[in-house]
Amino acid sequence: MNMHLEYTDTFGGEPNYAWVTRKSTEIPKGFTENSIIRLAKAMLGLSDVPCDTEDHGDTITLYPIDQNTVVFITFSED
Repeated sequence: MNMHLEYTDTFGGEPNYAWVTRKSTEIPKGFTENSIIRLAKAMLGLSDVPCDTEDHGDTITLYPIDQNTVVFITFSED
């Protein structure tokens, strides 16, 4: 399974895309949500940043506290 990350700025709480960082990696099936979030944060240099988290089923969204940014985590079976 592949995990895709999209990290961008926000404006008024909405994704703004004035800049964006995209990354992908392969993860084993059965990874827990907490493991996925830890890996995503590590890949983006956010390991020590607390985040609010929303799980939408096919997308996990992270909102780093006091950062005016957002991370979208999506998956594919490539």
